Amino acid sequence: MKIALLKKADALFSMSLKDYLILQKLKKIDFSTQDLRTFGLQNKNLNSSALLKKFIAKNQNKISQENLLKVIKVLKKINFILLIVGFILGLISSFILLTYSGKEPVNLFYYLFFAAIFPIFWAVFTIFSIFKKSFLSFNLSYYFEKLISYFLNENFKIDKKILKFLIILRSAVFSLSFGVGLLIGFLIIVFTQDIAFGWSSTVNISSKAVFNFLNFFALPWKNFLPTFAPSLELVESSKFFRLNSNFLDAQTLALWWKYLFLVTLTYSVILRGIVFLISYYFYKKTLKEVILNDSKEFIKAFKNPIISIKSDNKNSTINAALKGGLQKTDKLSYDAVIILNGTKNEALIFLDSLNLEPKTIYSAGINLDDDKKILQKDFKEVLLIVKSWDIPTFDFLDFIKSVAKKAKVTIVLAGLKENGFKPSGDEVLIWESKLKELNSGNIFLYMI
Repeated sequence: MKIALLKKADALFSMSLKDYLILQKLKKIDFSTQDLRTFGLQNKNLNSSALLKKFIAKNQNKISQENLLKVIKVLKKINFILLIVGFILGLISSFILLTYSGKEPVNLFYYLFFAAIFPIFWAVFTIFSIFKKSFLSFNLSYYFEKLISYFLNENFKIDKKILKFLIILRSAVFSLSFGVGLLIGFLIIVFTQDIAFGWSSTVNISSKAVFNFLNFFALPWKNFLPTFAPSLELVESSKFFRLNSNFLDAQTLALWWKYLFLVTLTYSVILRGIVFLISYYFYKKTLKEVILNDSKEFIKAFKNPIISIKSDNKNSTINAALKGGLQKTDKLSYDAVIILNGTKNEALIFLDSLNLEPKTIYSAGINLDDDKKILQKDFKEVLLIVKSWDIPTFDFLDFIKSVAKKAKVTIVLAGLKENGFKPSGDEVLIWESKLKELNSGNIFLYMI
């Protein structure tokens, strides 16, 4: 189960924005159906996403990557700017919110709004934007495209679904860096200054109500870190009035830092970090879906045979032991495939049309040294593909006879692709007469 999950995760996270951008350019190249199907057959054990990933990697050198690398660079630059700006703003906000004059304590509600309440609302809005067509994100997408186009000095267009998540992710980066800046600023102030915290309200709110409100934010840790959650006594002693503030015990009010530290860590950093990871997951998921959807034609060409052939024979063995020793059959069993005067890729396409397993493929009839190496192999059953329009020369016939001395040889005549790989009647007669002359009981003719 773990292996299955790892494979699923690998398939999900293997797709990148660079792959998407490369794919858009590869779609403009006119790949032949045969080349695409050959690639699919060579990588038959891969699923659609892995197959596409490998295809992109193999063909990316066929396109100019200058512009798409610019796009990646621009997005990284925007990330870096948001990261720095967010961190600095968080640091400054912390310094401003924790400013203590020595006369009035730092207002708990002000700090709590930026450290917990706002991050919660932001997290809810972000999650809502992930699953719904957010008005804000789709309107921002126009300006985001314009911003990237400005950096690129050219018009930039990208799928709206991907663009939506690019905006959400950059929002998450900015928010998380702001939270980290707020936390670091808080720690700097707390460790370098003597800060007192308190709360006040013009409306007559009871200390019990404030206690319940503040403890709501302490739910994630109050059971195992009770000293980091405020007590009712602390809440009551922290209420101050502008006209009567002399009674405040500054040392007692300083105890709030433990609670506020965990509030900042939990909601400004951890919560935002979790939302970032969720956003990243759905960004990758959407990216994969868009890439696979845009690649339907490629995937179809990878997986579907160019031509599907069915044998016209209905009997398992036809005209067995014909005069001259040649036998005809429509049953195929073999441990190796040899193609005469052809390439391995041609053999793959032909075997695919017959829905046959390629197994080990050898190319013969082109190089004499290669032919000698093939004849040294220890075969038991061989499927020999012969181009029906080729002339059955002595070299071809000698090779066939040599293989038949050690193994059962089933010969299949492959016609032109335009004719569905079916040989003409004259071609069959020519090869049949020549094969009979070999007078070998190990040679069979497979009839398409």
